[in-house]
Amino acid sequence: MARSDQFLTALRSRVLVGDGAMGTALQRRGIGLDSCLESLNSTNRDLVRDVHREYVAAGADVIETNTFRANRPHLDRFGLGDKAFEFNYRGARLARSVAGRKVFVAGSVGPLGGDQRAAPPTPEEREEQFAEQVSALAAGGVDLLLLETFTDLVELRAALRAARSAAPDIPVLAQMAFYEGHGSLSGVTIGQAVEEMLAEGAVGVGVNCGRGFADALAVVEQMAVLTDAPLCAYPNAGLPEFRDGRLVYEQPPAYMAEMALRMVEAGVGLIGGCCGTDSRAVRAIADRVRGQTLCERAPRAPATVPAEVASVPSTEGPPITPGRSGFLDRLGQEPLIVVELDPPRGMLTEKVIEGAKLLREAGAHLISMAENPLASIRMGNVGMAYLVKREAGVQPLVHFTGRDRNTLGLHSDLMGAAALGIEHVLAITGDPAGGPSGATSVYDVNSIGLVKIAAALNRGETMHGVDIGRSAGFTVGVAFNPNFRRMDGQTAKLRQKVDAGAHFALTQLCYDEDRIAEIHDFTSGCGIPVLPGVMPLVSSRNAQFMHHEVPGVTLPDSVLERMERHPTGAEARAAGLEISQELLRAALASGAPGAYIVAPFNRAGIAAELVTFVREEWARTRAASAATPSPE
Repeated sequence: MARSDQFLTALRSRVLVGDGAMGTALQRRGIGLDSCLESLNSTNRDLVRDVHREYVAAGADVIETNTFRANRPHLDRFGLGDKAFEFNYRGARLARSVAGRKVFVAGSVGPLGGDQRAAPPTPEEREEQFAEQVSALAAGGVDLLLLETFTDLVELRAALRAARSAAPDIPVLAQMAFYEGHGSLSGVTIGQAVEEMLAEGAVGVGVNCGRGFADALAVVEQMAVLTDAPLCAYPNAGLPEFRDGRLVYEQPPAYMAEMALRMVEAGVGLIGGCCGTDSRAVRAIADRVRGQTLCERAPRAPATVPAEVASVPSTEGPPITPGRSGFLDRLGQEPLIVVELDPPRGMLTEKVIEGAKLLREAGAHLISMAENPLASIRMGNVGMAYLVKREAGVQPLVHFTGRDRNTLGLHSDLMGAAALGIEHVLAITGDPAGGPSGATSVYDVNSIGLVKIAAALNRGETMHGVDIGRSAGFTVGVAFNPNFRRMDGQTAKLRQKVDAGAHFALTQLCYDEDRIAEIHDFTSGCGIPVLPGVMPLVSSRNAQFMHHEVPGVTLPDSVLERMERHPTGAEARAAGLEISQELLRAALASGAPGAYIVAPFNRAGIAAELVTFVREEWARTRAASAATPSPE
């Protein structure tokens, strides 16, 4: 009987014990977790073998290869992308050399990762990258494939399809990471996950990583009533503490073993551990569950989560509906006008508040407040926005970036903003941090992921499906950059943002008159208003800075030359204002529904002049259009 068939027979007939965390074991042997752990399959084979031997000695029936992130996109971060096949093949051979005939070898496959700011790979690219890893693991002799720590069904489906095509004779177990016993980080419900994983060819499904054994138990209890397929669980050893520069897990092995038994009683046939789970925990689990018989489960159709475990929306508070404000209700009746004022660099707020009052009187609808623009330190924009709304009587538009917070912090701060009466948010990825600030970027999610979080809060739940009691009621804005040679790619990305829940868009600053006139035609099919962005230049030096040092902004030579003729002073200011007026005139004539104006150096007076211009030009354009006879 083939090894893969032997594994399937064992999985369906007795409880199997998995191993613990490879990263945890390597960390305890002095390997930094910021290093490329998968490269050790070639550079320090004895160390990897030692980890495998330790888990086998502890009682593991299944050991995983050291290949969790041995995919090309992740290895490219270390300049090792061309080593993907080698690291996976060697990882499989190392585990095989320790496992012998009594222990099964699982080829570990995790998410691709990659740069959140980059455009997501196509489905074909994802499958190709996973197939490279899977084919190497198969060549190395794994008995099964274990897909683990996935949060996104699109990526998991690609991995399952790759496994089915590259290694059709090797069984696949698919696991997702769920949050608080509910949905995944991308908002996938447990029911969706089970149905999709089995439909794509997984022979068994399960949960791994997460917050610990209690959360994993809640997930498998729900899975057990959704399917009679084999179940597996590899939870984290609780939540870690950060000590002396490293993560420390201190969940007692005896507790983990008791929870493992409860999971077996719920129907789990393969139980191991993820982050923080060491050989002591594996030994305790093996001693506790060894000899247990598999729980008999009646076959069920993967339909819906039962009522007793389903999330029930609260009846308190206003109805849970997507956000929509009076701002968008003005669409077509008057030009939609957003003006950006940055929060102060320190604690003095008076100038910003007075500027907001001036802009409100000029006719601006929203005061946009960036979050540490250009990755520089400023006052928090939620607090400043609250002051602007209270003191200046104008609605703020608060930027949220994926750069500054993880998904936990984004949920919390967005809910806090909603509690303060903030109705409008702009979801953007954010400029990378670094340099002299010493800060690092987070990028748990990019702008699309951030929109999904806001949209979930608008449904009255977190992106994991946890009820929050009422809708956040956000009107969600996003960014659109027209400053590419072709706008097709950005338009496709805008459609993704609309599908995720965006209600309107602001463009990156555009100084090309022909290009700004094309924006409306390119984006009109996306279904949301797109406001072209301009900022009056105030000097030649300002123009050069915008052209060379602001990401995503380019200035045509003609604009740079005009500003060079009037380098500084009142003439430069007049030239910059005139350029902005020409740009906005072209945009409005082409059908733009309004404008996004950035106040240069927070000079609200200059921006107010443009607000007045936009209102007058919009009225003139509408009047001229109404007076033009329509063709017979």
